[in-house]
Amino acid sequence: MLKDNKSYASNVKSNSQSEFLSRKEVAKLFGVSLTTIWSWGKKGILSPKRIGNRILFVKSQVLDSVKPVYPSLEKDSYDGL
Repeated sequence: MLKDNKSYASNVKSNSQSEFLSRKEVAKLFGVSLTTIWSWGKKGILSPKRIGNRILFVKSQVLDSVKPVYPSLEKDSYDGL
């Protein structure tokens, strides 16, 4: 399933025609439910924008919000894995 998310993420990045993502697209990108996307919006993790009666996310902000789990992981700095 993780490989599917990575390929979907690369497709989203390469599709430069749309600068917004729907809630469903963001949920599929992260592999989470729509409820989780709503919760992340309430917590400020993601910034939803209301355009008319639709809730959309700016694609660049969504992709920038993805952070590695171990950002400073180097071979010598972490012996746990």
